[in-house]
Amino acid sequence: MITGRTLERLDAVGWADAETLLLTLQRAHDPDAEAEHLLNFLEANTALAEFAGSDPELRGAFVAVFAASRAIPTMLSTHPDWLASFRDGPAEVPEALDKSALRRFVQGRLVRTAVRDLLGLADMPTVGRELADTADAAAQAALTIATDHTRSDSRYRTLPEIPFSVIAMGKWGAQELNYASDIDVLFVYDTPTGTDPDLTRSYANQIAAGFVAALADVTADGIAYRVDTDLRPEGRNGPLARSLDSYAAYYDRWAATWEYQSLIKARPAAGDPTLGAAFITLITPHVYPETLPPDTIRNIRTMKARIEHERLPHDAAFHLKLGPGGLTDIEFFTQLLQLRHGGREPALRTEGTIPALKELARAGILTAEQAYTMISAYRFCARVRNRLYLQLGKPADALPTDGVQGVRLGRSLGYEEAPRSALREEYRRLTRRARRLVETGFYHDSMR
Repeated sequence: MITGRTLERLDAVGWADAETLLLTLQRAHDPDAEAEHLLNFLEANTALAEFAGSDPELRGAFVAVFAASRAIPTMLSTHPDWLASFRDGPAEVPEALDKSALRRFVQGRLVRTAVRDLLGLADMPTVGRELADTADAAAQAALTIATDHTRSDSRYRTLPEIPFSVIAMGKWGAQELNYASDIDVLFVYDTPTGTDPDLTRSYANQIAAGFVAALADVTADGIAYRVDTDLRPEGRNGPLARSLDSYAAYYDRWAATWEYQSLIKARPAAGDPTLGAAFITLITPHVYPETLPPDTIRNIRTMKARIEHERLPHDAAFHLKLGPGGLTDIEFFTQLLQLRHGGREPALRTEGTIPALKELARAGILTAEQAYTMISAYRFCARVRNRLYLQLGKPADALPTDGVQGVRLGRSLGYEEAPRSALREEYRRLTRRARRLVETGFYHDSMR
């Protein structure tokens, strides 16, 4: 209820004509409490209140964001100008760059994408691409920081330019990054003819370590990204960076099935583009053989069954990632079909899950209806997972059990009538259809 006292408080923060905006909060579970919370927030963050209050479009955007998220308003409280970024193109990496500036750059671009998401200006695939584009730009900046620092070490001043490439993996490589994602990465370098291989190896690994530090070290501005290097050959026991020849030897002799599967999403993201392309050329015949051996198919199915047995929560009925018909189901289903047919169908050699499903339909391996079923479930689960992060300010993989949170989440996703129940019913409908395809097309050979 908008009272005289409410209007006085709006006037005090420079929002005198904004009472109609508060009506958007009437959809909240407790509209009066939500309006009180908004006013308290504006009174505690006067710079943001003044900035947003100066422009009716910004006021409307902020109220919409506030109604759906707690994480983004908190970030805006220290950088009010980020609110307006949804109207502009993505910010460029600043020229004067250090770790703090890099973190502010990443956070500012994340806020821009989140505001566009919450205002309905960016769909799920667009959000994933924008977040991956931000990570690409940050990776190039981090590589510059690491290279400049390593070059200042007297041990390496006589070295010629060493080709070095950052390979994005996982959701980053697939350009399906979410707000809470870490970034999975491989590092590859090349040793020029006549260069000391031991010195080059040391130099490249110092750059790799510097790259990780540039993004993941904790500063007063937090971190840019958590960086996961565990997909590299030999995992945590292996060097951070390897030469192209070393990767070739490893993938020829020792790599496990899961490593080849992970390389589906490999994509050069920063550094030397020629070397990055050479890495993709190197791995392609390993990832996409002419015929996938039966043992490999069994290994992939066994690995997926183990995940279901060991990692699936006891109550997985509404688990967006690991639940039946959820993200992991769809990714394994898609990747097995890519591996089986990619050796003969080059169009299937794409990093992203949704593009791969579309190509599988174009190739006649899936029907259009089957591809639509999987894409719909994947988009839904990824979108809800992203919205949960924005609502809670922390990663979450399952629909909330708390009734108030469930209502709030449902409304933020556009479910007006019985929002919590409607959201859960949509989850059941989409994931059950996807799971039926997984059971017939992944665990059995109905799709060849």
